Amino acid sequence: MLKSVFGSSPSRGSLDDNASNKEEKYGMNTVNVSFLPSDDGQGKKAYPLLVTPRWEASQAFLMSWCKVNKPWIDKMMTKYGAVLFRGFEINTAIEMQEVILSYRPSLTDVYRGTSPRG
Repeated sequence: MLKSVFGSSPSRGSLDDNASNKEEKYGMNTVNVSFLPSDDGQGKKAYPLLVTPRWEASQAFLMSWCKVNKPWIDKMMTKYGAVLFRGFEINTAIEMQEVILSYRPSLTDVYRGTSPRG
């Protein structure tokens, strides 16, 4: 079922050697994708999506993986509301911020007035 839900890695059109190498090093076969177990004993929830390392768990790997697979992550975020990365070698808030900025470099903490304030 997971294969049909998640499909393969994002399409990249015609791949040159560099892109092919990135696909090999950071493709969907380099991580495990699943759902968190359900609390209610009724199987699996449809969210959040869980991504764990298959072999490589370093921060550098996760940063590169997020860059290469950004279209897939965007699609899964829209479909499931969240993507949870677990089991990677991220030990501090600064390291997590670096990973997030590798995925979305333009991310800011500017309040735009669209969220309710209590």
